[in-house]
Amino acid sequence: MKKLITALFVAMLLGFTAFAQSPIVSVKSIKRTGTPTAVDAGYFRIYNTGGTSAVSYVTIVSDSTNLFTVSAASDAIAADLPQITVTFATSLDAGNYSGNILVTQTNAPVTIRTIPVSLVIKKSYLVPWGTSGDPRRIEGTTIVPENYTPRYYGDMIVGTDGGTTTVWIATGLTTNDWAKPAP
Repeated sequence: MKKLITALFVAMLLGFTAFAQSPIVSVKSIKRTGTPTAVDAGYFRIYNTGGTSAVSYVTIVSDSTNLFTVSAASDAIAADLPQITVTFATSLDAGNYSGNILVTQTNAPVTIRTIPVSLVIKKSYLVPWGTSGDPRRIEGTTIVPENYTPRYYGDMIVGTDGGTTTVWIATGLTTNDWAKPAP
């Protein structure tokens, strides 16, 4: 009798687990490439395996909020949740970044789905058309490029460096982003 009760309990437990709700995400990962001023958003959907009448309660969070955010942060889903948008930060330095989106089902059974996110930021050397693309010529004493803020990526300063005419090119938008090309 004890074995029969134990077997029934195990069968019921397995049955509840097999029919339990569990969120499924529509992507395995999100990968984007952009520039410091522009990165396309990422998207995914969440589906509920419990059927249309069952409801899963989920929270959706970024573990790297300085890198990206997600919209809708939480919701109740029946059959499926509308598209979730991943918005990336701008003004990031060139480089490789990574983080995770955690989709947590908060009602029983609690399950967590992790979506890895990777972002590659490449330098942008776009120069706008028109007079704003003209280099600035600094006359007089030896120039200190750090005293000038770039107007855009690829901005140029022409001046003297120890008596020699030199060109500096902006590789970013801060005063520390001036580079002198090799001769």
